Amino acid sequence: MTKKAEIPWNKKIIIFSPHPDDDAIGMGGTIIELLKNGNKVLCVYITSGVSARNAVKGDLSVEEKEKIRRTEAERASKVLGTSIHFLNLPYFHGLQVKKEHIEKITKLLEKENPDVVFVPHQHERHPTHKTSTSIVLRALKRSYLPNLDAIWFYEIMTPIRAPNTIITFDEEIMEKKIEAIKAHESQIERRRYDIGIRGLNTFRGIIGDSILGVGYGGFSSREIIYGEAFYKSVKAEINNQSHLERS
Repeated sequence: MTKKAEIPWNKKIIIFSPHPDDDAIGMGGTIIELLKNGNKVLCVYITSGVSARNAVKGDLSVEEKEKIRRTEAERASKVLGTSIHFLNLPYFHGLQVKKEHIEKITKLLEKENPDVVFVPHQHERHPTHKTSTSIVLRALKRSYLPNLDAIWFYEIMTPIRAPNTIITFDEEIMEKKIEAIKAHESQIERRRYDIGIRGLNTFRGIIGDSILGVGYGGFSSREIIYGEAFYKSVKAEINNQSHLERS
Protein backbone atom coordinates (compact mmCIF):
# COMPACT_ATOMS: atom_id res chain seq x y z
CA MET A 1 0.00 0.00 0.00
CA THR A 2 2.83 2.40 -0.79
CA LYS A 3 1.76 2.94 -4.38
CA LYS A 4 0.59 6.27 -5.77
CA ALA A 5 -2.71 4.57 -6.64
CA GLU A 6 -3.57 4.77 -2.93
CA ILE A 7 -3.77 8.57 -3.14
CA PRO A 8 -7.30 9.91 -3.75
CA TRP A 9 -8.13 11.54 -7.08
CA ASN A 10 -10.39 14.57 -7.66
CA LYS A 11 -11.84 14.48 -4.15
CA LYS A 12 -12.84 17.13 -1.64
CA ILE A 13 -10.53 16.70 1.33
CA ILE A 14 -10.39 18.22 4.81
CA ILE A 15 -7.25 17.91 6.92
CA PHE A 16 -7.72 18.68 10.62
CA SER A 17 -4.54 20.07 12.15
CA PRO A 18 -4.41 20.75 15.92
CA HIS A 19 -1.79 23.51 15.54
CA PRO A 20 -0.94 25.58 12.45
CA ASP A 21 2.18 23.51 11.63
CA ASP A 22 0.95 19.95 12.29
CA ASP A 23 -0.36 19.40 8.77
CA ALA A 24 3.02 20.23 7.20
CA ILE A 25 4.99 18.17 9.75
CA GLY A 26 2.71 15.15 9.73
CA MET A 27 1.71 14.85 6.10
CA GLY A 28 3.24 17.66 4.03
CA GLY A 29 4.53 15.25 1.37
CA THR A 30 1.14 13.59 1.00
CA ILE A 31 -0.55 16.99 0.75
CA ILE A 32 1.63 17.81 -2.27
CA GLU A 33 0.73 14.45 -3.85
CA LEU A 34 -2.97 15.03 -3.12
CA LEU A 35 -2.89 18.34 -4.95
CA LYS A 36 -1.07 16.77 -7.89
CA ASN A 37 -4.04 14.39 -8.19
CA GLY A 38 -6.53 17.21 -8.61
CA ASN A 39 -7.95 17.07 -5.08
CA LYS A 40 -9.36 20.14 -3.39
CA VAL A 41 -7.58 20.34 -0.02
CA LEU A 42 -8.69 22.43 2.95
CA CYS A 43 -6.50 22.48 6.06
CA VAL A 44 -8.51 23.33 9.17
CA TYR A 45 -6.50 24.55 12.16
CA ILE A 46 -8.24 23.62 15.40
CA THR A 47 -6.35 26.16 17.54
CA SER A 48 -4.35 29.33 17.01
CA GLY A 49 -1.24 27.53 18.23
CA VAL A 50 -0.71 30.05 21.04
CA SER A 51 -1.11 28.89 24.63
CA ALA A 52 0.25 29.53 28.12
CA ARG A 53 3.17 27.22 27.24
CA ASN A 54 5.01 30.07 25.48
CA ALA A 55 4.60 28.63 21.98
CA VAL A 56 6.18 31.79 20.53
CA LYS A 57 9.30 33.26 22.14
CA GLY A 58 9.50 36.87 23.12
CA ASP A 59 7.75 39.42 25.30
CA LEU A 60 4.73 39.77 23.05
CA SER A 61 0.99 39.91 23.62
CA VAL A 62 -1.21 36.90 22.89
CA GLU A 63 -2.66 38.78 19.90
CA GLU A 64 0.81 39.45 18.48
CA LYS A 65 1.80 35.81 18.88
CA GLU A 66 -1.40 34.65 17.23
CA LYS A 67 -0.70 37.00 14.31
CA ILE A 68 2.78 35.48 13.93
CA ARG A 69 1.41 31.96 13.83
CA ARG A 70 -1.34 32.90 11.36
CA THR A 71 1.18 34.60 9.05
CA GLU A 72 3.47 31.56 9.22
CA ALA A 73 0.55 29.25 8.38
CA GLU A 74 -0.34 31.42 5.38
CA ARG A 75 3.25 31.24 4.13
CA ALA A 76 3.35 27.47 4.55
CA SER A 77 0.02 27.07 2.75
CA LYS A 78 1.42 28.94 -0.24
CA VAL A 79 4.32 26.50 -0.37
CA LEU A 80 2.04 23.46 -0.18
CA GLY A 81 -0.79 24.93 -2.26
CA THR A 82 -3.62 24.41 0.24
CA SER A 83 -6.56 26.50 1.38
CA ILE A 84 -6.64 27.10 5.14
CA HIS A 85 -9.25 27.87 7.79
CA PHE A 86 -8.72 28.80 11.45
CA LEU A 87 -11.33 27.51 13.91
CA ASN A 88 -9.59 29.22 16.86
CA LEU A 89 -11.12 26.98 19.51
CA PRO A 90 -10.28 28.26 23.03
CA TYR A 91 -6.87 26.84 23.82
CA PHE A 92 -4.76 29.17 25.96
CA HIS A 93 -5.11 27.02 29.09
CA GLY A 94 -5.56 23.73 27.25
CA LEU A 95 -8.04 22.43 24.68
CA GLN A 96 -11.08 20.58 26.06
CA VAL A 97 -13.76 18.40 24.52
CA LYS A 98 -16.87 20.58 24.73
CA LYS A 99 -20.29 20.43 23.12
CA GLU A 100 -19.84 23.81 21.44
CA HIS A 101 -16.55 22.70 19.87
CA ILE A 102 -18.15 19.53 18.49
CA GLU A 103 -21.06 21.55 17.11
CA LYS A 104 -18.72 24.03 15.43
CA ILE A 105 -16.84 21.27 13.62
CA THR A 106 -20.10 19.46 12.78
CA LYS A 107 -21.35 22.59 11.02
CA LEU A 108 -18.08 22.91 9.12
CA LEU A 109 -18.15 19.26 8.03
CA GLU A 110 -21.75 19.42 6.83
CA LYS A 111 -21.08 22.68 4.98
CA GLU A 112 -18.01 21.29 3.20
CA ASN A 113 -19.34 17.70 2.79
CA PRO A 114 -15.87 16.16 2.21
CA ASP A 115 -15.10 12.90 0.46
CA VAL A 116 -12.05 12.25 2.65
CA VAL A 117 -11.03 13.45 6.13
CA PHE A 118 -7.52 13.36 7.60
CA VAL A 119 -7.10 13.59 11.37
CA PRO A 120 -4.21 12.81 13.78
CA HIS A 121 -4.29 9.25 15.10
CA GLN A 122 -5.75 8.76 18.55
CA HIS A 123 -2.53 7.63 20.22
CA GLU A 124 -0.66 10.90 19.69
CA ARG A 125 0.98 11.75 23.02
CA HIS A 126 0.57 15.52 22.69
CA PRO A 127 -2.59 16.43 24.65
CA THR A 128 -3.81 18.96 22.11
CA HIS A 129 -3.42 16.47 19.27
CA LYS A 130 -5.30 13.85 21.22
CA THR A 131 -8.12 16.20 22.23
CA SER A 132 -8.44 17.61 18.72
CA THR A 133 -8.97 14.12 17.34
CA SER A 134 -11.58 13.34 20.02
CA ILE A 135 -13.53 16.46 19.07
CA VAL A 136 -13.35 15.72 15.33
CA LEU A 137 -14.41 12.09 15.73
CA ARG A 138 -17.41 13.09 17.81
CA ALA A 139 -18.34 15.63 15.17
CA LEU A 140 -18.00 13.00 12.44
CA LYS A 141 -20.43 10.76 14.30
CA ARG A 142 -23.01 13.54 14.43
CA SER A 143 -22.56 14.78 10.86
CA TYR A 144 -24.56 13.81 7.81
CA LEU A 145 -21.80 13.34 5.20
CA PRO A 146 -23.18 11.38 2.23
CA ASN A 147 -19.95 11.70 0.24
CA LEU A 148 -17.55 10.60 2.98
CA ASP A 149 -15.56 7.66 1.67
CA ALA A 150 -12.51 7.40 3.96
CA ILE A 151 -10.93 8.67 7.14
CA TRP A 152 -7.14 8.70 7.22
CA PHE A 153 -5.34 8.90 10.58
CA TYR A 154 -1.88 10.50 10.38
CA GLU A 155 1.10 10.77 12.72
CA ILE A 156 2.74 13.96 13.96
CA MET A 157 4.83 13.50 17.12
CA THR A 158 3.95 9.89 17.92
CA PRO A 159 4.50 7.21 15.26
CA ILE A 160 1.51 5.05 14.37
CA ARG A 161 2.19 1.59 15.80
CA ALA A 162 0.57 -0.38 12.98
CA PRO A 163 -0.01 1.75 9.86
CA ASN A 164 -1.79 0.16 6.91
CA THR A 165 -0.73 2.74 4.33
CA ILE A 166 2.55 4.51 3.59
CA ILE A 167 2.63 7.23 0.94
CA THR A 168 6.11 7.57 -0.53
CA PHE A 169 7.70 10.55 -2.25
CA ASP A 170 11.04 11.74 -3.60
CA GLU A 171 13.68 14.27 -2.59
CA GLU A 172 12.05 17.12 -4.50
CA ILE A 173 8.81 16.76 -2.56
CA MET A 174 10.71 16.29 0.71
CA GLU A 175 12.49 19.59 0.16
CA LYS A 176 9.17 21.32 -0.49
CA LYS A 177 7.76 19.80 2.70
CA ILE A 178 10.78 21.06 4.66
CA GLU A 179 10.31 24.52 3.13
CA ALA A 180 6.72 24.54 4.38
CA ILE A 181 7.79 23.46 7.87
CA LYS A 182 10.50 26.13 7.96
CA ALA A 183 7.86 28.75 7.12
CA HIS A 184 6.83 28.25 10.76
CA GLU A 185 9.93 30.09 11.95
CA SER A 186 8.68 30.55 15.52
CA GLN A 187 8.35 26.78 15.90
CA ILE A 188 11.69 25.90 14.29
CA GLU A 189 13.22 28.31 16.81
CA ARG A 190 11.75 26.18 19.58
CA ARG A 191 12.57 22.76 18.14
CA ARG A 192 14.08 21.46 14.87
CA TYR A 193 11.00 19.73 13.52
CA ASP A 194 12.47 19.90 10.02
CA ILE A 195 15.40 17.66 11.01
CA GLY A 196 13.33 15.29 13.13
CA ILE A 197 10.65 14.65 10.54
CA ARG A 198 13.19 14.01 7.79
CA GLY A 199 14.53 11.16 9.94
CA LEU A 200 11.09 9.62 10.52
CA ASN A 201 10.10 9.98 6.86
CA THR A 202 13.38 8.43 5.72
CA PHE A 203 12.76 5.43 7.98
CA ARG A 204 9.17 5.09 6.76
CA GLY A 205 10.20 5.29 3.13
CA ILE A 206 13.20 2.97 3.10
CA ILE A 207 11.64 0.10 5.04
CA GLY A 208 7.99 0.84 4.31
CA ASP A 209 7.20 -2.62 2.90
CA SER A 210 8.57 -4.29 6.01
CA ILE A 211 6.61 -1.90 8.24
CA LEU A 212 3.46 -2.98 6.42
CA GLY A 213 4.44 -6.64 6.71
CA VAL A 214 4.84 -7.30 2.98
CA GLY A 215 8.56 -6.99 2.36
CA TYR A 216 10.48 -9.06 4.89
CA GLY A 217 13.79 -10.41 3.59
CA GLY A 218 13.66 -8.50 0.31
CA PHE A 219 16.00 -5.96 -1.20
CA SER A 220 15.00 -2.31 -1.29
CA SER A 221 16.10 0.32 -3.78
CA ARG A 222 19.37 2.09 -3.05
CA GLU A 223 17.64 5.35 -3.87
CA ILE A 224 16.62 7.47 -0.90
CA ILE A 225 12.85 7.58 -0.69
CA TYR A 226 10.65 9.14 1.96
CA GLY A 227 7.34 8.05 3.40
CA GLU A 228 4.45 9.20 5.60
CA ALA A 229 2.45 6.58 7.49
CA PHE A 230 -1.32 6.44 7.93
CA TYR A 231 -4.07 4.22 9.20
CA LYS A 232 -6.65 4.41 6.43
CA SER A 233 -10.19 3.36 7.33
CA VAL A 234 -12.47 1.71 4.78
CA LYS A 235 -16.07 2.63 4.13
CA ALA A 236 -17.42 -0.34 6.08
CA GLU A 237 -15.44 0.80 9.12
CA ILE A 238 -16.84 4.32 8.80
CA ASN A 239 -20.38 2.98 8.63
CA ASN A 240 -19.62 0.96 11.75
CA GLN A 241 -19.16 4.06 13.89
CA SER A 242 -17.64 2.09 16.77
CA HIS A 243 -14.44 1.88 14.69
CA LEU A 244 -13.91 5.58 15.27
CA GLU A 245 -13.46 4.89 18.96
CA ARG A 246 -10.62 2.41 18.61
CA SER A 247 -8.56 3.24 15.51
